[in-house]
Amino acid sequence: MNSSSVTVRAAPSLALIKYWGKANGSEPPNRPATSSIAVSLEGLYSEARVTSAENRDCVILDGREMDGRRYAAFFENIRACLDVKHFYECICRNNFPSAAGLASSSSGFAALAAGCARLSSLLLEKPTPDLRTLSALARVGSASAARAVYPGFVILKANAEAALPLYAPDFWPELRVIVARISDEAKPRSSRDAMEHTRATSPYYPAWLRDSRALFTRALAALERRDLAQLGPLIRASTYRMFGSILAADPVIIYWKPLTLALLEQLEELRGQGLLLFETMDAGPQVKIFCLEREARQAVASIQKAIPELADRLSVLAPGGGLTWPEQET
Repeated sequence: MNSSSVTVRAAPSLALIKYWGKANGSEPPNRPATSSIAVSLEGLYSEARVTSAENRDCVILDGREMDGRRYAAFFENIRACLDVKHFYECICRNNFPSAAGLASSSSGFAALAAGCARLSSLLLEKPTPDLRTLSALARVGSASAARAVYPGFVILKANAEAALPLYAPDFWPELRVIVARISDEAKPRSSRDAMEHTRATSPYYPAWLRDSRALFTRALAALERRDLAQLGPLIRASTYRMFGSILAADPVIIYWKPLTLALLEQLEELRGQGLLLFETMDAGPQVKIFCLEREARQAVASIQKAIPELADRLSVLAPGGGLTWPEQET
């Protein structure tokens, strides 16, 4: 087999219970300060085509070369762990907006880690590392990427080197996520930078760390029962408590747009009508709504009617994800 290139896809990892902040504020090793529960989403993906290079590492995303400083520690760790000397050229694309609050760093670094590891394994004629190893490699690039190498429901514990699979995608076949694409623009401040700014300046950050432990434990139990009525409020609590710490940073960081707030108000109204709809948001303006399949269509129709600007910006997705290899190595 000619092993000159490898192509891999990974789906974004959407957190039910959030991780926000690095352990001890340090990176690398880029370990999370809080434990998180997440689900990978079917239908969205980052793709990386990886080839070996002689002189330097290079990442080109959607036709634009990325700042190499963002990826330096990631590639150095890959070489050290795999005991290789070569560099990597990575041509990447997302089928959803990049750096806009849709967890593209989770899927992007998961795809990069898997692609680099697979390519190096082929060049060395060795087996591809297992998923736990790929999870640890991806974590150095983005802690949430440690979760994205697995399909379905995943946990990443505080200060962990790698994520752990929890349930397969079909564990909860009725669960759906409505993704509301509020804006396709890149967010003004990266999650990595905002996490450190929050840790360093927000008086609410220590409370966030303490409270997230209890949310994680309660959410694990609710997820095991597939009880959205119990899990949903915990998803919302994790989201708003995370943003509470962000909004208390000095100076303040604001990611939300007017359409974000309009949708949050609409969801509150729909919950008042009895629908089980529970939103979450990452660092960015986008809104993701957990619901059951039987209510997804009604929810989408109600949102489209109330907020016409979102008429063609809503997607209903099921759990799925994990690493896929869309092409044979060439």
